[in-house]
Amino acid sequence: MALGPHKVWCKMGNSHSFGHHRALEYAESGHRRDPRWSVVRRWVEWIGTATIFVSIGIVLAGLADRRAPFAVLGSSVPAGAPGERVTLDMTVWRDVNRGCNVTAYLTMHHSGGVRYSFPPMPMSAELIAEAERRNPGRIRHEIDIPANAVPGAEAYLTVERKYVCNKFQAMLLPIVVTSIHPVVVRQP
Repeated sequence: MALGPHKVWCKMGNSHSFGHHRALEYAESGHRRDPRWSVVRRWVEWIGTATIFVSIGIVLAGLADRRAPFAVLGSSVPAGAPGERVTLDMTVWRDVNRGCNVTAYLTMHHSGGVRYSFPPMPMSAELIAEAERRNPGRIRHEIDIPANAVPGAEAYLTVERKYVCNKFQAMLLPIVVTSIHPVVVRQP
């Protein structure tokens, strides 16, 4: 079917370029009826669909790795007066072979629910491995008991560790390990 210049101009949206005219003529020449194009189109669709499913599988596999690389096996009960520095000594298990980075968030709850948060403590996988070599199975946190803590009232330290063992956990969902440790606030 031959088109006059006015029909090509209308169908191309007021385009006068030579390439667009050639594309329209090729499209109208009947190549859509060629069975090879439908096979190619199906293959492209199949490859696109397979790529999407494989990508989703890779992300889910990365997020499915939820095994914690750390566990607290036991801990001391630190005791001190308000304003004093005390040491929380823990016996721990670390999986240093996975190469996980961690950020620890320490929060002290005291005097009927008052909360005091310490600055986050990030550690790379290399620092964790070095700490395990120097002090195998042990961790020590030095904390200051807040000056406004009431002696004799219940107090505890919450340590939340967010582990990142792969890039999907870094982007979406880190592994969270939380431990709660009692603290004794003594009279000054």
